[in-house]
Amino acid sequence: MEQNLKQIQDLVLSSIRVGNSDYPIAILPENMTVHSLEKHNKHRNNFRATFNTYNFNSLIAYAKAHEQKDAQCFIDEKNLGAQIVFDVGSREAPLHAQHRAVLRMEKTAAFKALCDFQGSKCDQREFSEWLEDWSDYITAYTDDENKLSLTSAVQAVRKITLDYARNEEHEVGDFAASKSAMESVEAKSKLQLPKYFVFNTHTYKGLDSQAFTLRLSILTGGNAPVLVARLIKAEQIQEAIAKEFAEKLTDALKDTVSTHSRTKAAAFRRTVNLMQQRFQHTAARRRLRSSRHAEGNQNPVSTHSRTKAAARKRPLAL
Repeated sequence: MEQNLKQIQDLVLSSIRVGNSDYPIAILPENMTVHSLEKHNKHRNNFRATFNTYNFNSLIAYAKAHEQKDAQCFIDEKNLGAQIVFDVGSREAPLHAQHRAVLRMEKTAAFKALCDFQGSKCDQREFSEWLEDWSDYITAYTDDENKLSLTSAVQAVRKITLDYARNEEHEVGDFAASKSAMESVEAKSKLQLPKYFVFNTHTYKGLDSQAFTLRLSILTGGNAPVLVARLIKAEQIQEAIAKEFAEKLTDALKDTVSTHSRTKAAAFRRTVNLMQQRFQHTAARRRLRSSRHAEGNQNPVSTHSRTKAAARKRPLAL
């Protein structure tokens, strides 16, 4: 009997729905599992999909093919990525945001090789072989800004001579003696060494080609020369690439979706915070002035002496 009552109670609870609230809910009894019957239907309850790509143009093509009202694109300039949410909806009628397109930009092979190579210490063989491997992208320049053939640059790197010079100075006095020595090392080559290299390549798939300048340095502290190629203004270059990515993506999607970048969102938050601070300071100054004015009205201060005050109170005798 108790078991039957329990089953009846569970059936009654499972049929109760709270539909008058803004967020509909249902009351379920304990130890009950909810199963979706969507997989048995011919169609899904709503469209769900996530498109992932490393290609800039592929994202643009997908966004235009699945254009939807109120779609939003969120751009990550720092990591060069973007995400489009097609079924965002609106504030009044938000949707489930289950249809997305994700872009993760990937470096080209040449740009990745440049990033891995710059700043690394190499011996003569490693440096010359890297120049030969990427010779199609590299142009060498001398001290006087003239072009140098890459073959000549490679030969100059392979034939580096270290000249050691040592100078000693001895001084003897009646009661003391001193000795000092100075050593210098200079790296030379029988051929003309390049001063810097220019590496031309596309940075990411879908972005424009750029020219990168590498300054050549030769370290002479050891037994053999060590060569280092350092990228000039690396931080500025990264900022320029991020700016190009955001501007190009915004321009390509301007007629399809609304775009938002982290930089603009942060700037907007800073502006709002600044406005709030100014408002608070202005309101505080207004309250201070109001309180001072009220205090002045409640406790007026007389500037008259006792004699003048008494004279004002006595009537004049005619």
